[in-house]
Amino acid sequence: MEARAAEDGRQAVLDAGASGLLINDVRYRGYPAGPPGRLAFDLDIPENTRLTFHCAIDPRFHDQPAVEFFVRVGDSGGESLVWSQLLDPISRPEHRRFVPVSVDLSDHAGRNRRLVLETRGYEEAGEAHRAWWGAPAVIVPGAKAPLVVVYLVDTLRADHTGIHGYERPTTPELDAFAKDAVVFEKAIVHSSWTKPSVASILTSLLPGQHRAVQLRDTLDESNVTLAQRLDERGWATGAAIANSVIYGAESAFHRGFDSFVGLHTDDDRRSKLVDAEVVVDAALAWQRSRRGLPTFLYVHTMDPHVPYSPPPPFDRMFEPRPTDGHPARDPRTDFLEPLDRERMVAQYDGEIAYGDREFGRFLDALKDAGVYGDALILFVADHGEEFLDHGRWLHGRSVFDELVRVPLVLKLPGNRHGGRRVAGQVQGVDIVPTILEALELPLPPGLAGQPLQRAIEDEAPERTALSEISHRGFVAFGVRTDKDKFIRRFSPESDELLFDLIEDPGEPVNVIA
Repeated sequence: MEARAAEDGRQAVLDAGASGLLINDVRYRGYPAGPPGRLAFDLDIPENTRLTFHCAIDPRFHDQPAVEFFVRVGDSGGESLVWSQLLDPISRPEHRRFVPVSVDLSDHAGRNRRLVLETRGYEEAGEAHRAWWGAPAVIVPGAKAPLVVVYLVDTLRADHTGIHGYERPTTPELDAFAKDAVVFEKAIVHSSWTKPSVASILTSLLPGQHRAVQLRDTLDESNVTLAQRLDERGWATGAAIANSVIYGAESAFHRGFDSFVGLHTDDDRRSKLVDAEVVVDAALAWQRSRRGLPTFLYVHTMDPHVPYSPPPPFDRMFEPRPTDGHPARDPRTDFLEPLDRERMVAQYDGEIAYGDREFGRFLDALKDAGVYGDALILFVADHGEEFLDHGRWLHGRSVFDELVRVPLVLKLPGNRHGGRRVAGQVQGVDIVPTILEALELPLPPGLAGQPLQRAIEDEAPERTALSEISHRGFVAFGVRTDKDKFIRRFSPESDELLFDLIEDPGEPVNVIA
């Protein structure tokens, strides 16, 4: 590989590319491009090949003249120009972000080709990192390759889904998906709010091990994520995320991802109101851009997180409906009378139904692309939501089951074990080892979880599940088995709770005495 960006040589270009370029919470790894810059790769180009990438100008240089990007293909007879584009962030606002590009290389198929990516500026050579080639890849869309998807729905209670017997039709798409998959009836996550729970899901470490437990905490680089483990083995890795707690650069969840897309509202701002439709569109765009390559995709939607605001017609799907003066969006402002609780539950359920529709659209797109059957798809939530079940609202305040018991559905390649239900308790930390084992990759030492395949095959020993919260003044720890649950609260309450989950699954009766 030949690489040069302004005055930087090959090694400097490769080193810089590892961290990537960040623009408006969207990060792509790749290569700095100067200008001038030149990358050259010697490779064979099969039939029906495409080159996909995102080109960009670093925001620090948006006030400088335009940069021209070129793609050329060479052989013994010389180089041919196959694509070019001028990026001019001064006069074109759409050039102040990553610009997606797909170049058809079919006319240049053959052996011993040279693929050349070049940039040219209109002034003397300057900063090596001014322009950027984001995650370039040569793909053969018709080729078969493994696909792994972790599809996470933020704030989804298990007992508000059809697969767990909910009376409202909130999840028809998930229910249908479960026929191809395995449903785990007692799946426990390790915290009741997003950051520590997702960190455990992606690292197979407990919160006390990874220590990303408070809002400002960073996921330390010593904690290896699933994306890093697959990236080390040559997988394409992408994420489409609506929750800024995860995509914020300060959280450092991006390591190991070629593409790490934090999604904003139409005014390009962080918000809790980024619809699942936007997330699914971004996830599918990445999946299409990596067809034919082993691909890991992490999808994180925000519906049904507060504020409860499903789009039409889901905002009128369940009764009691909002009324003038009772919008039922947020219990912190809208709980004015007892019926408001039921209105908020109805809107929360509408959010679930909307998100479920988008999950179904995501699956339909994979089916249409012919990649669904062989894919490993894991559906999970990071935590649930409280509706005064134990006297509080929202989440991140306790470790009762309405918060730490979540839906977990696993579709294995070939839909193996489709329709099976597993009654034994499993945990969020089991997700990483499950995926590694399914891909026949070795399980590294130090993981807190074990493959879900053991539970499917009735070979899993009974284990306690640990959950904890240490967030905004709420501190509590929970230890759960299949039969009982112990909670030690430190703040703001200081007490011990014990529940018999067989006789008392809703946890209202403390039998600590």
